[in-house]
Amino acid sequence: MMKATRSKFDIRFDVIEGGSGQFFGALEDIQLAEGATITWVAPRRILKAPSVLHLKAGMVIQTPTGVKYMVAEHAISETSQGSPFNAFKLYQTNSVAQLVKRSTITDIRTGLEKEGPESEPISIYVSYEPLQEAFDRQLRIPNEKTRMITNHPIKRGDIIDGEAVIEVHDALGLYGAILA
Repeated sequence: MMKATRSKFDIRFDVIEGGSGQFFGALEDIQLAEGATITWVAPRRILKAPSVLHLKAGMVIQTPTGVKYMVAEHAISETSQGSPFNAFKLYQTNSVAQLVKRSTITDIRTGLEKEGPESEPISIYVSYEPLQEAFDRQLRIPNEKTRMITNHPIKRGDIIDGEAVIEVHDALGLYGAILA
């Protein structure tokens, strides 16, 4: 019964990064009251998809209308019929950014690490969210920072669209960063 009812609400998704293929799933809205105010507030949804699919956090999927989402972990269903579906949190992407990775090398004379060459830029899916502007009271200047989330592994010191990554958090299979 549940399967027949759900199939009326299923839509087709294409996996465009982190895998390949198509699948059907149902979208649900997330209540904005869920989660702390510090969590990402860009459009987000819950995807319910059959548990037999090899869908995983970090993938990027696309709806038939072209909306792209980064897939994050959420929950496995538990019913009297077993686990008919898995639920994933979806973060809508609002941009494609250029990521430049910084490397470190060891100085052969001193044995200390120093900045190495930068990688070639690669395109990554991101969702940006502005932070409140901070004001440095000692220097008396505004300090603007941006928060973003991506499905691509990043680390402190990387450069995204010309801004340095100053803080990284990984959660639910995605990466959140503060840029300055």
